Amino acid sequence: MDAGKFCSGCLRDQEQNDAAAWCLDCQEDVCEACAKAHKRINPPHKVMPLNDENVKGPSFNHMIQFCDVHTDQKYVQICTQHDQIICELCVEEIHANCNAVKPIENFSKESENGAWIKVLQKEMINLDGDLHTLMRIQTDMIPQLKERKKEILKQLSFVRQQIDAQLDKMENDLIADLSKKYNTCKEMIEQSNHSTANKRSDLQCWIKNLTKTEESRDQVQIFQAIKVIDRKLKEEKSSMNKSQQISIEFHTPDINDLLMNFMSFGEISVIECVNVELLQALKHDQPMNESEISNVSDSSLREGNIQCITAFSTPIFGTDVEIERGCFITNNRLLLLDIDQPFLYVCSFDGSGVETIQVDQKPWDVALIDTVSAIITFQNKGYRILDLSTLTLGQYLKPEAPGCYAVTSSQGQIWIDTGSFAIIQIDINGNVLRTLTTKHEIKSICSNDTGYIYYVSNEVQNDKIYCIKAGGEERDNNLYVSPIVMTPCIFNSASLRINAT
Repeated sequence: MDAGKFCSGCLRDQEQNDAAAWCLDCQEDVCEACAKAHKRINPPHKVMPLNDENVKGPSFNHMIQFCDVHTDQKYVQICTQHDQIICELCVEEIHANCNAVKPIENFSKESENGAWIKVLQKEMINLDGDLHTLMRIQTDMIPQLKERKKEILKQLSFVRQQIDAQLDKMENDLIADLSKKYNTCKEMIEQSNHSTANKRSDLQCWIKNLTKTEESRDQVQIFQAIKVIDRKLKEEKSSMNKSQQISIEFHTPDINDLLMNFMSFGEISVIECVNVELLQALKHDQPMNESEISNVSDSSLREGNIQCITAFSTPIFGTDVEIERGCFITNNRLLLLDIDQPFLYVCSFDGSGVETIQVDQKPWDVALIDTVSAIITFQNKGYRILDLSTLTLGQYLKPEAPGCYAVTSSQGQIWIDTGSFAIIQIDINGNVLRTLTTKHEIKSICSNDTGYIYYVSNEVQNDKIYCIKAGGEERDNNLYVSPIVMTPCIFNSASLRINAT
């Protein structure tokens, strides 16, 4: 029995039983008990021991013979335009407009399968090593995850301590404020009480003196006493009516609102990001060496003499970055556009030395103008000129056109697709010098030193390259398109050009 392999059927029933065989019909591992059950099915399933060297062999044969899209159809044709082997239904439904479809038998006779087998074997060995590395890295993730959990628990404890400390401070501040206001109120009450006691003492004296004044029978003095005492009594009664109750209150916040605004210490989330360690360890992105390339003489792949010299993965720019357009610039650098986000990237040919330029909206296309400047288009907003020495962008310029989309530049001539079946030639200040109409909606555009302009259409299933001559005449250009390139796209460059014949 293979260590680590469990019966697929038992796993679905939440049981872990060691796998002992492979069911060719179900294409899954089975234990001894399930193997017997599979053999008793009518018609019986073909079950092979795991130690049989041919186990899973028919699965491989099925994979290489039957179509991925139409799983009950066999591969019978090859579309050299898309470099895909296809079934008859694929020819009718997907590749109906392709003009480079022929039987596999005819093509396989022309191919040098031996050279490609060696290349594939090397790539599979490299991939196997990469998968082994990935398994090691994934295994290491569990203890790393455990350590991360401990760190987060410490962070939670720290947050709790900070919150407790803040609550203690708030409580102590309120207690101190309560004591201060209590003492203030107490002092005010004591002062009022002392004043009231003085008034009562005065009143008692007035009572005694009024009696004496009455006994004196001095009518003038009695009249004066009556008037003064009456006024004083009214004043004291009025003052007493205005006497205020002094107390202290605690205005508590609404507990529900308080809890609503303080729902948690934080948030735990699962982060999936690029595994830098894995990217550094992978081998299969390395280009084939010259000897491997020279062994491949298949005409459908060698025509055009295109070779991969260097390559790198876009995660070096960040997550969810898709690069579709760019151009070569000075000092052996690339200027690349993110098609989904408002960013430009400048880097060396090997992807090192990345510099990120943020813009206010997603760019559409880019082209090199000269050794010190490049032009970037922004659809309806126009275009901006990038200073390549400082990597700073100029202001928006908007020519008299519906929009600015695909762009190319050669020999000082700047051509921009307006998005409405027309291209315009402009100067660097946005003045329109010339307008040419096109037969098709443009996806990408490129010009050469002779004044010829080439473009590919944005139409689905249209893989042609169109040429506009210097005089404005447009024609289909029967240029070779590699079957590896499923959607033609022109990479603007001062050194990568298509020369007219």
